[in-house]
Amino acid sequence: ISTFFLITVCAVARADNQEAEIQSLEMGLRAVGNPEAILAPELYGVAKGFERAGASHLDAMAMARQIALSGNVTLHGGDELGRLSIDIAAGRGLPVQYVMTRLLDAAERGYPAIKQLDSEWNFLTTTQSLKVRALAEKSQKRAAFDVMLAALHKRFDGLRKIAP
Repeated sequence: ISTFFLITVCAVARADNQEAEIQSLEMGLRAVGNPEAILAPELYGVAKGFERAGASHLDAMAMARQIALSGNVTLHGGDELGRLSIDIAAGRGLPVQYVMTRLLDAAERGYPAIKQLDSEWNFLTTTQSLKVRALAEKSQKRAAFDVMLAALHKRFDGLRKIAP
């Protein structure tokens, strides 16, 4: 068997696998009605970015599926949450898919989930915690989530680069 033949067979198998993964993402997007009009190939590209950022292939694809199924996260927002999840997972010693689930839950549920995360991970200052609560009381869930994200970025950004 020639080397060229083996390389060709591997390339075809890889292309088939990529197509199957894109189709899987497409099904997830259709399942939630895809309110953000995310395209599966773009989401696959985000997953590949997660891999380059340090996630395993399986974790990267699982996080992309989580973004697809969430139905309330933009492609850019999902990319941010995925990369942040990788940093938090490295810093806290947690599974990256678990962290992504928790961040998506905070995006969905707002203050109760943010408060629970802070009690577990201790990342909000007293001032930030009061601000999140005040925003939540004014029904400004997105603004409260943004305060949480800023605090998480400050605490965890870059930890994947120095983790063992």
